[in-house]
Amino acid sequence: MIYEYYTQYFIPCAKAAGVKWKDPTIPSFEEFKQRMNGGEEMPWIPASTYTWQVDSLSIGDTTTEEGKQFWKRCPADPPHEYLYP
Repeated sequence: MIYEYYTQYFIPCAKAAGVKWKDPTIPSFEEFKQRMNGGEEMPWIPASTYTWQVDSLSIGDTTTEEGKQFWKRCPADPPHEYLYP
């Protein structure tokens, strides 16, 4: 579910806001599962600002109105009703 949320909602929403990632490659679902369950220090989490390019960080800065609005439009996690229908 979280992979689907990232690829079908969060990434398009964040791209529309101007977010660029250090590594823009989207892994396959199988690779995503392996990375998330494999204990990687930095698994593929596109909503993590650690994975964003430096010039994109201001977009998600929660201390600014722009950043607050971004996270309202593009939440880092899916709504509970999406995870628990």
